[in-house]
Amino acid sequence: MAGEEATGAATAAAQGSEAGNGGGYDGKCVFCRIARREEPGTELLPCEYEDLVCFRDRKPGAPHHYLVVPVKHMGNCKTLKTEHIPLVKRMMEVGKSVLQKNNFSDLNDVRMGFHWPPFCSISHLHLHVLAPASQLGFLSRLYYRINSYWFITEITSLLSLCGGKFSGEQEIRVNSPFWILNIPSEEMARGLMKRTVCAKSIFELWGHGRSEGELYASLKNYPVDKMLPYLQSDSTYKVHIHTFNKTLTQAEKIKKIDALEFLPFKGKVNLKNPEHIFWILEDYGTNPNNIPEEPFHLYFGRWIADGQRELIESYSVKKRHFIGNTSMDACLSFIMANHGRVKPNDVVYDPFVGTGGLLISSAHFGAYVCGTDIDYNTIHGLGKASRKNQKWRGPDENIRANLRQYGLEKYYLDALVADSSRPIWRKGMLFDAIITDPPYGIREATRRTGSLKGAVKSVERRYTEEIIPRHPCLKLISNCEQMLSRHTSRRLITMEKVKEFKDQDENSYLLDGQYMPYRGHNSFREKYFSGVTKRIAKEEKDNQK
Repeated sequence: MAGEEATGAATAAAQGSEAGNGGGYDGKCVFCRIARREEPGTELLPCEYEDLVCFRDRKPGAPHHYLVVPVKHMGNCKTLKTEHIPLVKRMMEVGKSVLQKNNFSDLNDVRMGFHWPPFCSISHLHLHVLAPASQLGFLSRLYYRINSYWFITEITSLLSLCGGKFSGEQEIRVNSPFWILNIPSEEMARGLMKRTVCAKSIFELWGHGRSEGELYASLKNYPVDKMLPYLQSDSTYKVHIHTFNKTLTQAEKIKKIDALEFLPFKGKVNLKNPEHIFWILEDYGTNPNNIPEEPFHLYFGRWIADGQRELIESYSVKKRHFIGNTSMDACLSFIMANHGRVKPNDVVYDPFVGTGGLLISSAHFGAYVCGTDIDYNTIHGLGKASRKNQKWRGPDENIRANLRQYGLEKYYLDALVADSSRPIWRKGMLFDAIITDPPYGIREATRRTGSLKGAVKSVERRYTEEIIPRHPCLKLISNCEQMLSRHTSRRLITMEKVKEFKDQDENSYLLDGQYMPYRGHNSFREKYFSGVTKRIAKEEKDNQK
């Protein structure tokens, strides 16, 4: 169980504040009618569970698009609770089975999921099953897009690195700082927390509920044999309370701790150096202007480990020896290294290395690092300084000095002056990961060596997933957005190599004509500064009134 402030809850698909409509039939619900064969235009497909039905979507978003629906009427995914996990598992089993029965066997190219209200048109729980996910059209990619929050993908990458995977049971409640992850072992949980900079802590969950009564009932149902090793008479412990979006008085905290006297604690309380630490976690929502009297969710668990958020401060750019105008933020550097699943003895390459921020985070995890950059002065640590009140760079301001500052110089291979638009490497496997932050032309202008025979006119278009570069050797893993302003954002695109490069793949990126309008290397710069110019002109006009 892991979370941004601690850990918490997200059930098999999602959670909400209302219970599902437990049973019966709603004559106004089209899915209820289909389940009872009252819609002759819809054919029911073979299904191994009597409480579920499966049929084709009337408006398919992919070559294979099926819906798996409970026979009994129940609300949308927001009404799901922990006890519905077996139901969701069966729904997913049916989805996989119907695909296989229809001669689709590549279960790695499947998208399954629920639509979160208000984006579901029918308020009867239904699982979308789409395949191949790689052939979803533009509207389908938008409508059935996968979750793309930073934390989800970082945890997914780290689970994979530790030998686990992010299963369908581990859906995320995006509006809560507390999530539940089903992790196979405590060892894997500790391994995950040794890497993540997004999660604060991880706990073994003993009980949770939407009220104190539900929490206590959940704790009483937790197996005693799992509790006893941590409650022995020769052990020491303490209990912490963390409330998200609300502050409790000391008296209120003590009252909540005393209410747990029914738990079989036999050890002694030790507030300074206990063997075992237990936490009560309470979620009061995310709106500081509307804090409820009672929490939306409560959790109790045993602390296992903390994340690595202290790395953000210890590797802060403010304290770094050598910086530039666009040195990568330490937090994002570690997130990108985790997305790349960087591990000891890997070789990591950054083709826009700058001052080496991404090399530092990769070297921290034991990888050997190298990079290239077109800027001779940056590579050699020459020219004007980027620091305030410093005109010229010092004699030892360079990438190697940055790694030396953190005791990572032994992982530094080299940095070369090179133009990334021109191939410089021999064919063959060279790197375990390529991690980079290309220039946008805002604080540092983009450049290119040689002559530019043609220029692509900037076209005013909004972002769509269709413009993400594709290549037959690469598979898109995640697409994370970070807002920069009301009008601009940047995206962290993570791709995995799925096959070896062949000669026929050399020009495959040229085959997709929809990318052409976006290939002007300064198009983002032009759009960005056109907006700034308009805003300045408007402000000047308003000041003249």
